[in-house]
Amino acid sequence: MRRKLIFVACLVMVGLVALPVVAKKKKAPQSQLMSISYHWMSPMDPQSEQIVELTRHKDGRRTLMLNGSCGYERVRFDVDEDVFLHCDSIIKATKIYESKGNYEPKDRTMIPTDAPASSFYVSYADYNENFSCDGYMPDEIWKGRALVLNYLQSLRGESEAKGHMKAIGYLKSTDKIMGTRWVSGQMAYIPGDDIEELPRFLSQLYDFDYVSDDWNMLLEEGCGQRCIVVINRNQNINDVLIDEKTVGVKAEGLEGISGQWPQTSQRVLMKSEIENLPTDTLCLMAAEILVRHDFDPRLSDELKAQLKCEPCYDRDEDPYLTDIERVNDDQLTALIHRRNKK
Repeated sequence: MRRKLIFVACLVMVGLVALPVVAKKKKAPQSQLMSISYHWMSPMDPQSEQIVELTRHKDGRRTLMLNGSCGYERVRFDVDEDVFLHCDSIIKATKIYESKGNYEPKDRTMIPTDAPASSFYVSYADYNENFSCDGYMPDEIWKGRALVLNYLQSLRGESEAKGHMKAIGYLKSTDKIMGTRWVSGQMAYIPGDDIEELPRFLSQLYDFDYVSDDWNMLLEEGCGQRCIVVINRNQNINDVLIDEKTVGVKAEGLEGISGQWPQTSQRVLMKSEIENLPTDTLCLMAAEILVRHDFDPRLSDELKAQLKCEPCYDRDEDPYLTDIERVNDDQLTALIHRRNKK
């Protein structure tokens, strides 16, 4: 018997016989919770992206970033230590720290081509305690993750992002805007007129045939701003008609913006402000919006050198443009493209 045991031991040592391996269950994290990051998006709809980012910063700040109330909007605000402690307690109570990471489906032929992509990552002060859980995870892991996310998402309450503008809705040719005068430079919209006259007028102004299905008109308001965004993607048209009462009004909480053109982040620009500016200036204005969010815009070497000569920029940790910046970036870019086509 003893010789048989010695023989089997020798076989194991040389790798001819494999002994069953019992995986160790991970222990509950003992170090400080540092961050939780969650992203989810359907490939068929970029605006469907869901985001949760709880972060403990090196300077001692603790922040939470969540989806706002409209597409692409992100809301970031400070939280206290209790939020981290509560999340840590959920993680330990549900044992999602035992997650094996990405779970593959049992039947790979059943994966739909338009399946949403997601990621969930939790980090601790001790790197060895970090974990993630994605894919076709077991129910107990999925439920534990959902508890953490539902708790964090409940903290947004009524908070809105700085520069937030709510999309009231798409305007149709049968709609009428009553009770106010709409202006955009020399172009005025008279109350009570059929809204369809706006794209008809723009088609004549830019000298191309009017096709009603090519136009979208979106009414937006918020942060003291109110405007109609008129869009024609086929012709690179993105005009903004601003309510006369909100012309020049700065959004709340957006004072002290750095750069040569701070108004690009503070309020919706009027067409009359930009239509006669040199193309290089338009490029720099659009680039300045991106630089504030730590992007490296595509510019010629000459314009990049010019941008570096401007005042220092306060770079925002948030990579997402505000609604006001999005509207301004769209109309600046559309005007640049329209000029380059000539």
